[in-house]
Amino acid sequence: MKYFGFLLFLFVLIPQTFGVNMTVDLGDYAYLKVVSDKNISSYLEKNLKDYENIHSRFEDGEYKTYIKVKWNRGEFIYNISPIKKLGNFSYNVESDAYLSVVESKVNNDTLIVKVEPNYKIILLGLCLFIVIPLISGLLVVGYIRKLTKNLPSSIRERAELNKKIGIFTILHMLLCLALFIPALFICDLPALVVYLLNWGDAICVMTIIIGIYLIIVFFPAIFGVKYTLKIFDVKNRKGASLEVVGVLILPMVVGFFVISQLPSYLPDELYNTLANLPIPIRIAFWMVVGFIAFYIPGRLVGNIIMKKKDKSELYYEKISKLVDELTKKLNAKKFKKIKIIDGDMANAMVVGLFNEKLILTTKLINILSEDELKAILAHEIAHKKKKHIKIGLFLWFILGVFIFSSINYILDVIKKVFGDYWMVGISIFTIGYFSLFVIVMYLSRRREKEADIIASQITSPKTYIKALGSVQCER
Repeated sequence: MKYFGFLLFLFVLIPQTFGVNMTVDLGDYAYLKVVSDKNISSYLEKNLKDYENIHSRFEDGEYKTYIKVKWNRGEFIYNISPIKKLGNFSYNVESDAYLSVVESKVNNDTLIVKVEPNYKIILLGLCLFIVIPLISGLLVVGYIRKLTKNLPSSIRERAELNKKIGIFTILHMLLCLALFIPALFICDLPALVVYLLNWGDAICVMTIIIGIYLIIVFFPAIFGVKYTLKIFDVKNRKGASLEVVGVLILPMVVGFFVISQLPSYLPDELYNTLANLPIPIRIAFWMVVGFIAFYIPGRLVGNIIMKKKDKSELYYEKISKLVDELTKKLNAKKFKKIKIIDGDMANAMVVGLFNEKLILTTKLINILSEDELKAILAHEIAHKKKKHIKIGLFLWFILGVFIFSSINYILDVIKKVFGDYWMVGISIFTIGYFSLFVIVMYLSRRREKEADIIASQITSPKTYIKALGSVQCER
C-alpha cells in the first residue's frame, strides 16, 4: 500500500508542481496554448470542460498543449482553474488583427475577455487583397484589349505586342504580391476571411484565399486571353480561356489544400520525428510531398478537364516519319509515344519525366509547311536529348531546399528576437516561393534558348523564326 501511495505521489502530485504559462488566442475559435516542461494533455482532458479538442506537441524542449474552445466572438468566458492548479501560473491574451481586446481579467478562476471588431483593419484587408488588385487587373485587361484592337501585320510587331502584354502582366503580378504580404501580416487575412464569412477554419479558408488570390494574380491571363489569342488566330477563345483557368488555377488550389491539411493529419510521433530532422532534410521531404500534391491534380486536369479528341490515326505516319528522321539526326532517343490531339491552338509540347511523350495539335500540323514543322519538332526533340525536363525538376528541388532552408533559419532568428508570429512566416514563405518561381523561369528560358539554337541549326534560322511566328509552344 505504501508503494501505491508513493506512485500516486509521483504520477499525480509531482506533475502539478511546475509552472505554466498560457496564451489565449482569439479568432474564429479561442485557442489556449499552455507551455510546460511536462506533457499535461491527459491531465487537461480529464479536468477541463467545454473544449473541442486537445493536442500536445514537443517543440524546442517544451511541451506545447493546444486547447480549442468555442466562443461568441464578442466575449470569451472560460473556467481555467484546472490550468491554474498546475503551479505558478501566468497568462496573456492575443487576438487576430481584425479584433481589438477591450478588457481581460481573471475572476474566481474564470477568464473573461471582451473584444470588438477592428474596422480599420477589416477595410484595409479588403482593399489590399481584393479591391486594389482587382482594379489593377481590370486596367491591364483593358490595356491588352486596346493593344489587340489592330492585329500585327508582321512577326516583329507580334513579338513587340507580346512583350508589352508580358511586361504589364508581370507588373500586375508583382503588385499583387506586394499587397498580399502586408494583407497577410498586418490584417491577419485568413482569420479575417473566416470572420467575414462566419464559416470554416483558417486552414480551409486559406485554401480559398489562395484560389481567389491566384485568380486575381492571373486575372489578365484569364480574362485577357480572349484578346491575346486573336494574335494566334484562335477561334474558340472561350474554350481556350477555360483551359488557362484549368492549367493555372485548379492544380495549385488542390495542391495547396493537400499541403495545408496534411500536417494536421500526421500522427504526433511522425510529426515530432520530422520536426527533429535537420532542416534541409525536412524541407526535402515537404518538397517531395508538394511535388506529388501539385502533380496529381495537374495530371487530372490534363486527362479529364482538358481531354481532347485523339487524331493520331490521321497524322501519325507523317509525323512519325519526320520525328524518326530528326531523332537520328540529333542522335536522341525515341519518344515513348507520339500523340496528336484536336486543338484550337498551334501547339507542341513534351510531357513526362522518365518516358517523355510528344504531343502535337492538329492545327500545328495544318498551318506549317514541312520544313517549318521540322523546326518545331527539332525544338521539342532537343528538350528530350538535353534532358531538360529532368534537369528542370532537379534544379527546382535543389533550389527549393536551399531557399526554404534559408527561410527556416531566418525564421528561427526572427522568433528568438520578436517572438513566434506565424504571419511573418507566411510572408517570407510567399517571397521565397516567388523567388523560386522567378529563378526557375529564368533557367527555363535558358533551356528554351538552347533548344531554339539546336532547332535553327537543323533547318535554318529564317525557317525556325517563321514557324515560331505561327506557333505557341508550351514546355
